[in-house]
Amino acid sequence: MSHLDKPSAGRPRGLVTPVTSRLMADWAIKQVNPEALKHLPPGVLAAFNNTGDPPGERRGAHAAIEDLRRQRDEDFAQLGQALVTQNKAIDDLNAQLAAVRLGGPPGASPSPTNGRAGHLPEPLATAMGDFLKTGRPSAAMHTESGPDGGFSVTPQIAQTITQRLFSVSPIRQIARIVPLTSSDTWDELNDRTEAEALWAGERTPRGDTENPEFGKLSIIAHEMYAQPMATQKLLEDSSINVAEWLMQKVSSRFARKEGAAFVSGDGVGKPRGFLNYATAATDDDQRDWGTLQYVPSGDASGFVAATTTVLPSDCISSLIYALKPEYWQGAVFLMNRKTASVVRKWKDADGRNIWSDSLVTGQPPALMGFPVMFAEDMPSIAANAFPIAFGNFQEGYTIVDRLGVTVLRDPYSNKPFVRFYTRKRVGGAVHNSEAIKLLKIAAS
Repeated sequence: MSHLDKPSAGRPRGLVTPVTSRLMADWAIKQVNPEALKHLPPGVLAAFNNTGDPPGERRGAHAAIEDLRRQRDEDFAQLGQALVTQNKAIDDLNAQLAAVRLGGPPGASPSPTNGRAGHLPEPLATAMGDFLKTGRPSAAMHTESGPDGGFSVTPQIAQTITQRLFSVSPIRQIARIVPLTSSDTWDELNDRTEAEALWAGERTPRGDTENPEFGKLSIIAHEMYAQPMATQKLLEDSSINVAEWLMQKVSSRFARKEGAAFVSGDGVGKPRGFLNYATAATDDDQRDWGTLQYVPSGDASGFVAATTTVLPSDCISSLIYALKPEYWQGAVFLMNRKTASVVRKWKDADGRNIWSDSLVTGQPPALMGFPVMFAEDMPSIAANAFPIAFGNFQEGYTIVDRLGVTVLRDPYSNKPFVRFYTRKRVGGAVHNSEAIKLLKIAAS
């Protein structure tokens, strides 16, 4: 028996000696993946390499592990705080986007006068209000000075007016909108016909087929203006939000002006309305491109009287099926409220109403399953009139907006009133005559 294994007076049996401690440490290190040891924290690795007293060795290892846990907890705490900060920043941004309050503080709720307008930053709204009250422009609200003394307002204000036009004008809600940034004309090619295809036998000679025809559509952005006015005293003494007031006045007048042009404008110095195009009762494959198809009401002065074989609603069914099914997704009816008051009373052959009011706030009523939009510029029921339009206006009518709005403040020409001459450029035209159908008050 070795003297190392013999019991002694000061050492009980089984007590680990420094020599066996080193042997145990060497054995433990050999059991661990050498590559994994390289990634251990210095304190833990030092504890593994420590060949001194085992209690000291254990204390060093425990201390290193505690340091590692403490560092891990601190890292997680910092990461959690960073996530909280980031989420707060996102919430603040969403609140500003949802504020939709012109000139109001971020996070303010929409008011009835704001409609769907976008939010203007406080410095911009304040600068705009100061200019409208005093006539002194600020760098915050204009980009350049025009030769007539007007100022081009920033894109935020122009966008605010456009958003309000969308909420007021029914045609803007259903038509295709194209913004123009560098020109006042929108050009695109129209595929007016389809390429011909023929059947042929194995040995049948192949001749030439007809080529598709292309046409060019050009839509010019015409100038539109509004000129609201207020007294100088009102501007100086009132606590109203002047920028908000101007946006409300301008957007309201712009909406009425362009709404009428989109329906019946002649295209001379204004948009060309869809009712200003040639019409025919023939189908799509028989009409010239640019000619809209109409369906007669069945009566020269109105609608047919209901009988056992004929219903006034028959013309609505004919109008729906005159439109190709590929355009049904997104198709709507367009009429004024007087026409709607007549149509909503009609029933089908089984006595069911063909008109259904929506039970959801903000959703339009439906006529035979298709939404109904109200446009007061549509003609009323009269001989040879077109009181109802049906179609996919997104596929049929284009509105072009030349971005930019200018404001000229005029305190001189009509004292004590101050005029605000505000102008914008907009155009419109039919780009696909197959996508819009009309109902005509006629016998045939």
